[in-house]
Amino acid sequence: MKKLLFVLPLALLLFSCADESTNVIEEEQFNTVYGLVRTFENSQIAGIIGDTSNNHCSNQTELNFLTYPNPTAFGVTIEFKSNSSISYDIYLETALGEESLLDSLETIRYPAPIPIPQHTNYSKEKLFSGTVDKGINSLHIDLEQYDTGIYYLIYEDSEGTSDCYPLVIQRYEE
Repeated sequence: MKKLLFVLPLALLLFSCADESTNVIEEEQFNTVYGLVRTFENSQIAGIIGDTSNNHCSNQTELNFLTYPNPTAFGVTIEFKSNSSISYDIYLETALGEESLLDSLETIRYPAPIPIPQHTNYSKEKLFSGTVDKGINSLHIDLEQYDTGIYYLIYEDSEGTSDCYPLVIQRYEE
C-alpha cells in the first residue's frame, strides 16, 4: 500500500505533463535585428536606425544591396549588383527586434506611431527565384500578405554568395 501511495503521485505528475502547445518563443530560431538602413520610396537613404554592426548579416559591399522603402507597408524594391549572370533566391525570414530599435521605429509616424509586435512563430519563405544578368538588377516584391513586424530579407545565389538585410513591415492592422 505504501508503494502505491508513493507511485500514485508520481504517475499523476507524469500524466499531467501533457504535450500541450504553448506560445513560448523559441528564440534559438530567431535572429535579432539591432539596426537597419531607413530608405524612402525613391531609394534615397534617410539614415540608420539602431546599430547595424550588431546584426548577424555580413553586409557584403560587393552586392551593393539596397531595399526601399524601409520600413515598408505593402512592398519592397530590391536593387543589387551582380558581377556575372547568376541564379538567385530571395527569402523572407521572421526576426526579433531589439527593444531600442522597436522604440525608435515606433516614433516614425504615419501620422501616428505604429506599434511593431514581436513574432511568436518562426518562418522562412521563398519570395522569389530567378536569374539575373551582369550589372545592376531591380526586383519589386509584394508583401501585402505579411504581418507588421521585423524580418530579414535573405539573398542566396548560385555562386555561393548569401547575406541578409533587415526589413520592417509597418502598417496599421485592422
